Amino acid sequence: MPLTFTALVFSLFFLDLFPCYFSLHFPPSLLNSYAEFEAWDGQTKGTLSLQFQTSQADALLVYVDDGGNFDYIDLQLVNATLVLKLKIYADIVSLNVGRNLDNGQWHTVSLIRNFQETTLVANMESDSVFVESEQHYIKAHGPLFIGGIPLNTPVHELTHSTVFYVRHFSGRIRNVQYGDGYGRVWRASLVDSSKYIKDDPQDVCSIENPCSHGGMCISDDMGHTCDCTRGMTPCSNDKEQFQNNLLDSQMYGDSPASDATAGTFFGAQFITYNLEDTPIRGNSEQIILQFKTFQPSGLMFYTGGGNGGDFIHIALKDGGVYVSIDLGSLPFTVLMKPTNGAFNDNHWHYVRIERQDKRVTITVDNTYSESGTTQGTFTMLQVQDKVFIGGSQTGQYLATFPTPNFLGCLKEIRFQNDDVELNFIELAKVADPGITIYGSIPFICEAIELSDPITFTTSSSYLTLPRWEARTAGSLSFKFRTNEPNGVIIYNNGGSQHTDFFAMELMNGCLYMIIDMGSGAIKKQILRQELNDSEWHTVTFDRQGQTGTVMVDTESVPFETRGNVEHLDLMGSMFLGGIANEIDALALPRELWSGMLNYGYVGCIRDLFINGGSVDLAALAREQQPLGVEMYCR
Repeated sequence: MPLTFTALVFSLFFLDLFPCYFSLHFPPSLLNSYAEFEAWDGQTKGTLSLQFQTSQADALLVYVDDGGNFDYIDLQLVNATLVLKLKIYADIVSLNVGRNLDNGQWHTVSLIRNFQETTLVANMESDSVFVESEQHYIKAHGPLFIGGIPLNTPVHELTHSTVFYVRHFSGRIRNVQYGDGYGRVWRASLVDSSKYIKDDPQDVCSIENPCSHGGMCISDDMGHTCDCTRGMTPCSNDKEQFQNNLLDSQMYGDSPASDATAGTFFGAQFITYNLEDTPIRGNSEQIILQFKTFQPSGLMFYTGGGNGGDFIHIALKDGGVYVSIDLGSLPFTVLMKPTNGAFNDNHWHYVRIERQDKRVTITVDNTYSESGTTQGTFTMLQVQDKVFIGGSQTGQYLATFPTPNFLGCLKEIRFQNDDVELNFIELAKVADPGITIYGSIPFICEAIELSDPITFTTSSSYLTLPRWEARTAGSLSFKFRTNEPNGVIIYNNGGSQHTDFFAMELMNGCLYMIIDMGSGAIKKQILRQELNDSEWHTVTFDRQGQTGTVMVDTESVPFETRGNVEHLDLMGSMFLGGIANEIDALALPRELWSGMLNYGYVGCIRDLFINGGSVDLAALAREQQPLGVEMYCR
């Protein structure tokens, strides 16, 4: 959720609980001392906080600008009061808070940017200003200097050149923290500094984070303490598995308190939001989302037309975060992967995408970042169709590469520009009129366990599963690999009392779905290509009432059952890989060609999900011990 003033005050109070374990010491004898921190992004939304202790009444505290052009942020001590000067394009504003800040005590200061509003907080006192400028953002996004400007900096490269001559800070500074304005806060990284300003003993928090479960390291008298309000409890100094726990902490949203903003997608489900009444038009926007998955590829966010025009496409592709943005000319496209491994590691990852005119910045986990510009002359995004979350009815709708539906958890999917702020998971939870949910999506992050593969080695081998509960709705997904052209993959009938049945089969290498709800069967060929190519293929099926979709890899086919019957009444067992020998082939539906010809499936199957639940195929094979079913895949 956005960082409220109340939450900020609580955070500042927590910092004040732990007095002085010194992080940065600026001795009075060093007249040219400074500390350079990583770039702070407060262009539209963001928070910056730190603590300082000084006996100096006048000094430069914080400075950042846009490299000598127009905008800057200048925070100084003037007569022991904090004075903020802020320049946004042609507008200059100032804020004054605090008094007697040169009393040698620790003071906490925070700067909060929220588009046109800026707030300055000193201890518990605050003041705000609203800048009514044509430019709703500030371009000050360069290095952040604390305590002074390096003497080798050319004055003409400073937007506010007089800051070069302001007295350098002397005293102590600690706990420099950045935030994105939506609740995520992290310790800022020190990039460079003048000599001799580091204290001894060294600040443990500046070297590594010793706090487990996402706790934030706070400097104190004893060395450090762990702020557990931002992570899961218990929070301790245990470093074991810290990196994984950090990504799974509340910082990235994996705590019981924040799971309420998550949704679990099983490959057949997705959400759309209708933009007909609220079209998106703007020169800037910010998109934030979090994901957790084992799947290397999957659609997370898409909006735009399928036949050209403007679009934004965010997905996982081969384990990397894929972003493509087109404003009407040619797309700007980025594929970001971690230094080692991939993002489909079943840990939470945080993605932020910001665009201002043609400039685009993409950040993942606040660690990996890429920037660039869209092509052409257009600067406005104009979309008035739909937003897709987690998937779509057909991958061909997408303007870029066909993308399979997402399998895993998505959370905090937010779109914001100057006119609108949309949290799509929250809108789906409250059944907003613009939202349509395809399939059943539990609004909590459920564990998705991938199952070991099994192999049907003969055409007479099969597994028996419980009856599929799919009377009014149902979904299933699985992966298969084979080089055989024919075979029954799944079959469940309606018993002696109903003519209903559901089946999937391969015939001549092509996949077919057959369903009868009592008013006659329909048979759909999903792809016009042979799938017995010894490659893994992903199948997802979802049905609501009389309509549904079947997707193979990235190709999707809608279907509608015959008549006006809404229920699929299945009885008995579901058969996987074939049909029980005691069932007479002549009693099978004539539409199930492979069954009539006694062709069972020969090949591998894995990752079977039925109605969102994972089926442990290897455990079933061990339990039933059927002939011709092996717990491996070659």
